[in-house]
Amino acid sequence: MKKVIFILAMLFAPSLFAATLTTNTVPYVCQGGTSPQLCNSNMTTDSNGNLSLFGPWTSMSSNTVYQAATDLLVIGYSNCTSNCSNAYVNCLSDSSPNPSTRRQFFSSTSSAWQAGCTMPVRKNDYWKYNTSGTTDTVNIVSL
Repeated sequence: MKKVIFILAMLFAPSLFAATLTTNTVPYVCQGGTSPQLCNSNMTTDSNGNLSLFGPWTSMSSNTVYQAATDLLVIGYSNCTSNCSNAYVNCLSDSSPNPSTRRQFFSSTSSAWQAGCTMPVRKNDYWKYNTSGTTDTVNIVSL
């Protein structure tokens, strides 16, 4: 959130920032810094100078625990086409190596259904797109 607020401030009040934009790097004030400086960040620019707050799309597997190397968004989609009364989608994340905090959940007694989950995950937290009885597509994008 701080990155987004800072980028908006840069866009609407650029004179407040003395740092110079260099290729593929966005200037922002580093934590603990006293003046604007270039910092290591996922924020990049393309060859036209357009800002991107997100890293690349990365495919992941469902029913696997991962630890987030950066702040990220998990975006999953599940499809159940038959015998769906016991199927579910359970999006979990927290600081435990076996995450149990439910961020989103879906199940249905319908004979067929589709569901999705979008879940923010903090850097170093663990996450799992946990499903049963479904065909899944899971992607992440770093912030």
